[in-house]
Amino acid sequence: MKNYSVLFLLSALKSRSEIQSVTETADNDSEKQLVRVGLLYSGNESLSWPAGWTAVPTAYLALEQMEQLNALPEGLGIELVFIDTKCDQLVARRVVLESLKKADIDVYIGPPCSVGAYEVIDFISHSFFEDSGYQKPFLVATAAGYAESKADTTDLYRRLVPNINQFEHLDVIGQQFGWNRYGIVYDTGMEPMLETIRASYNRSLIHTQLIDVSMSVDNIAEQLESFKIKDVKIVRAVMIAGHGKVICAAYRAGLMTSDYVWFSNQWTWELILDSLPDYCTTSEISRIKSESNGLLSITLDPSSIKGVDSDVGITSEQVFEAIPEAKYWDLYVYDCFWIIAKCIDSFISEKTTQQKLESFMTNVDRVSFYGVSGLVRFDGLFSSTSQLQLQHLVDFSETVKISQFSSESYVSIETIYWKSGAVPTDFTQKTVIRVIEKTVTVNKVVALVCCTCAGLCILLCICIAVINFIYKNEPIIKITSPIINNFILMGSVLLFLCVVAMSSTAATIDTDIFLASCNFYLISINLGFTTTFGALFAKTWRVYKAFTQFHAQKLIISDLQLVVTILILIGLDAIILTLAMIFDPMGYELIRTHRNTELLNELTVQHYHYNALKCTMNSSVFFYIFGGTKALILLFGGFLAFETRNVNIEALNDSKSIAICMYNFFISTCVGVVFNFVLDWDQNETYILLGPLILIVALFPILVLFTPRHLKLALQRQPIQVNVRNSAIGANAKVGQHQAN
Repeated sequence: MKNYSVLFLLSALKSRSEIQSVTETADNDSEKQLVRVGLLYSGNESLSWPAGWTAVPTAYLALEQMEQLNALPEGLGIELVFIDTKCDQLVARRVVLESLKKADIDVYIGPPCSVGAYEVIDFISHSFFEDSGYQKPFLVATAAGYAESKADTTDLYRRLVPNINQFEHLDVIGQQFGWNRYGIVYDTGMEPMLETIRASYNRSLIHTQLIDVSMSVDNIAEQLESFKIKDVKIVRAVMIAGHGKVICAAYRAGLMTSDYVWFSNQWTWELILDSLPDYCTTSEISRIKSESNGLLSITLDPSSIKGVDSDVGITSEQVFEAIPEAKYWDLYVYDCFWIIAKCIDSFISEKTTQQKLESFMTNVDRVSFYGVSGLVRFDGLFSSTSQLQLQHLVDFSETVKISQFSSESYVSIETIYWKSGAVPTDFTQKTVIRVIEKTVTVNKVVALVCCTCAGLCILLCICIAVINFIYKNEPIIKITSPIINNFILMGSVLLFLCVVAMSSTAATIDTDIFLASCNFYLISINLGFTTTFGALFAKTWRVYKAFTQFHAQKLIISDLQLVVTILILIGLDAIILTLAMIFDPMGYELIRTHRNTELLNELTVQHYHYNALKCTMNSSVFFYIFGGTKALILLFGGFLAFETRNVNIEALNDSKSIAICMYNFFISTCVGVVFNFVLDWDQNETYILLGPLILIVALFPILVLFTPRHLKLALQRQPIQVNVRNSAIGANAKVGQHQAN
């Protein structure tokens, strides 16, 4: 078998032009119709594309085998037009345009250089070429590949070789390792491919970074810092040149540690290793090898086609024997010529350019044969049958085949050696601290019970007030001063409503409602206390005056005097409340009561902050004024209750019961002060004790003074005889009737 590498070198010496034409036919008859095949290749050895020129000897080899097997129909031949794109997008456009004008190309075959491939396809997809009838079919035979773009809608090309740059392959790999966030670093010339990837994978493609490989290593490192900012750990390098410089810059940017995974094309590994010393120090190279996870690569799997019999005259092993420098994508170049041979009838002269294009694409989709690259068969755009492989460059020294996969299957072969001992994650697993703010409310069960009891007690007060009004002329009611009793009832109702106001947070934590509750609480607790205790105080004071004035011939203390006394006390309280509302209005604050910490998992800590709403006053002046006036009334009332403790007037003023009520108020108030100021409890905790305590204080005089007498009167509906006896002043003293007025 000929050495086709030597043939190419001889032809290159003969002509150094970018477009060269060589004619090969099925026989020696020069009258045969020729189909012009434009073979794009990369002859620019200054770039990093290895052996791009091997597509040319591969084409010679394919034509020789066609001739030996009489694969071309009689009367048809192939004219090869070699087009050197130099792996440059501008050159690719220019030389393709020249080839259309000078050589009238019928079909193009793509090179191993992806820049030339996608630039040509996008170029000839332009509407200008469509309108001019210049659009030509294109067979993609490049492993670096063309990423899907606007050519998809024009049906101009078919991909024989799997595109190792396609983002779908990262998705297949990512599913095995739990990755779904990726980044891509690329240089100028790869923008069209990246635009398509962004449009299709906007969710999983988190970040892309364009770099200028002509910049210094440190400047590139600054650009790569964006991957750390975006927290991208899985990085795909899509480069034309400067691979070693990029790896060195990535190390200086802190991206070559065990936390990161880098993908690059396998054929660039040798270039990286050779060029690293040009950009990194010896110690940096040593740390890159020892600290990083090496490099991963997605490439064609040669084992999937080794030993496979073909229908095209030779096997893949014989291709590499004839062309030692050939790469595996050259096998697809070889098979592309056989696709053209099987569909060459599409290019008969009677057809228009558009008809040729449509006929060729239709026939290509019907092709099915075993070539040197394996089974060649299409069912539409981007169809491929070959297997890919995942390779690992361990410590930048040893290549290990990790798996064999396709879009439909994944077969693991070796386990990847990760430097950290575990599969790197695609994002930084940070300890998540969640802070949940919760507003503590009063105990809902206690609030429900207290509010229900307060409502029932208010109904009881209303019933007693009704009885008080209906039977106001009954002696047993009249002699107890009904109007004073009504003050006691009104004060008790205010205290019951005070308990309801304290319970507002059980229903809602609306701050406006809470502020209104604070104001109502302040008013009701003060006026309720003053009204109830003031009425009891007035009654006790009358008993005290009546039974301690031994020398008075006649002592008249009317209900009006008592009412005035009560109103004076209430008026004093009202004035203080008004001044407080004007100069120190009620407010509220959210105070931190306590906090809990819960460890949800090893990376998530949840803090619960419990806050409570609290009624506040900016100044303590009015607070002490309220407390001082109530303390004076309590002390004086306590004194009167003590002095009249032995007075017992049955069915009249019932002074002993009044004294008991006074004691109840005094003691309960002291207990409430202890709850509020001595114990270090928050407002919601004290509610459990204060709510029931206020209910008891307000209900006690109702039960002691009114309920037995008023219910007895309401049930018996008979006049009750009233006997008066002063056991304290004189054992046998008779009082016929004490007229209240």
